[in-house]
Amino acid sequence: MKRLIALLCTALTLLCCLTACGGESSETVIEYADMKTLAEKMVAADSGFPDMLIVTDADENAQENFASVSQMDYTKIAHYLIAYSSEGKADEVVVIAVKDKNEVLAAKSALDTHVITRRNMYRTYDPSQEPRVAAANVFVSGYYAVLIISDRADAVQAAFDGGSAAE
Repeated sequence: MKRLIALLCTALTLLCCLTACGGESSETVIEYADMKTLAEKMVAADSGFPDMLIVTDADENAQENFASVSQMDYTKIAHYLIAYSSEGKADEVVVIAVKDKNEVLAAKSALDTHVITRRNMYRTYDPSQEPRVAAANVFVSGYYAVLIISDRADAVQAAFDGGSAAE
C-alpha cells in the first residue's frame, strides 16, 4: 500500500511538473505593420489624393499628433499613422494599432467620433467636402481600427489589406 501511495505521489508530482513547465506561453507576439510604409502604400493607392502629409507614432510629438484624431488613452496604442491633405481637403487616412485586441472597438469608436468632428468642421469651413467626410469608411481588422476618406476608398482599403500584418 505504501508503495502504491508513493507511486501515485510520484505520478502526481511528475504531472504537475509537466503542466507547469515547457507549456505554451500565454504572451502573444504581435507583428504590426511598419506604419510609415503602410501609410505610403495606402496613399499611393489613390492617385487622386492631394499632397498628403504623414505622421506616425515614430515622429516627434507623437502623442500630441495622435490627440488630433482620438481621445483614447495613448498607453493603449501600439502604433498609428495619420495621412492628411496639406491643402485643407477632406482626404484622410488613419490607422490605429492597439496593444490589446479588446481595445479595437474603442479605437473604432474614437475614429467615428473624429468623423463627426470633421463633418461639423467642413459644414462651415468648406461645405463641398462635408459629403466626402460623410462617406468615410471606418472599419476594424484584427488589432487595427482604420479610417479612410478617399474617392477611391476601396483601393486604399485594398492597400491596407495587403500591407497590414496583425490579424
